[in-house]
Amino acid sequence: MPGRCSHLALAAALALGCGSSSSKKLPPLSKEELAARHFQSAGSELLAHAPLGAQLVVEVDFARIRENPVLGELTGAVAGIWADTGLGFDPLRDADVMVLCAYRLGTAKAETLTLVSSDKLANLAGAESLADGVVAVGSVDMRKQARAVVAGKGKSMTSDARFMKIRDGAVPDKAPGATLRFTAVLDFESRVSMARLFDLDRVPTAISAWGDVADDLAVVGILGADDAREAKKLAQASRKRLRKMAGHPILQRLVLGYLLESVSVTAHKHSARLVLVIEPNRLELLSKRLTRYAREASQNKAAPAPPVEEPES
Repeated sequence: MPGRCSHLALAAALALGCGSSSSKKLPPLSKEELAARHFQSAGSELLAHAPLGAQLVVEVDFARIRENPVLGELTGAVAGIWADTGLGFDPLRDADVMVLCAYRLGTAKAETLTLVSSDKLANLAGAESLADGVVAVGSVDMRKQARAVVAGKGKSMTSDARFMKIRDGAVPDKAPGATLRFTAVLDFESRVSMARLFDLDRVPTAISAWGDVADDLAVVGILGADDAREAKKLAQASRKRLRKMAGHPILQRLVLGYLLESVSVTAHKHSARLVLVIEPNRLELLSKRLTRYAREASQNKAAPAPPVEEPES
């Protein structure tokens, strides 16, 4: 897939040179105009079923991952090992596309709604069919709200112009698709909660992330800031956090720490931008190593620590 490979590398390179445009105001748009204006990916259709008000949304195209020739063996080896996700199913094996929405973060009323595109979950306990091949997993109230959206009696996340603009923020101009999208719009309470939960010195006002995998892998993240000074501090805090994560024993054993150390972090006027690119040869070697470890883990309830290896050059 040489064409797609070059597209991902080019997309990530372009992302490095672009500043965030999240501070620009959108003109009023109709629902149809809004949908047409934004980057469409596999999670877009499910997002249209999500009730308005989510502060954090994670979109994963599991079918795209399974179909990737570089990750094919790895996904087969991993599927089923960590099936106990709390959802009642193994997303990597059973879901085609999944969109997880979190509401009222940092409060006692925090809730999640998970929307899944799959033909395998019709009888899943606690799930409710919203449309052909689409199920909702969540509380009775959240599922009720999702039904109202599908019936045209409630507003969806796609009607939130600010959220949709932030969601698009990390997507490079030349992006051929999206395997992962992460969007968060954080108020004061949720920022305090995240700082406490993850032991963070600084928490952005918004987060936009995009990732895709072809022959290579590219990830772009944007951390929103109120001004250039805060953006610089966010960039500094991100570098510090990445260095700390890179030294984690598990990542060191798997020889993954160097990937975090290779993340490019730059400060812009209203954001800090993070970019990671894993080149084709390195991604293939990494996939083979993790496949080997996953197979060992599936054969042993307690997976043995993999041997320490030197990073490939």
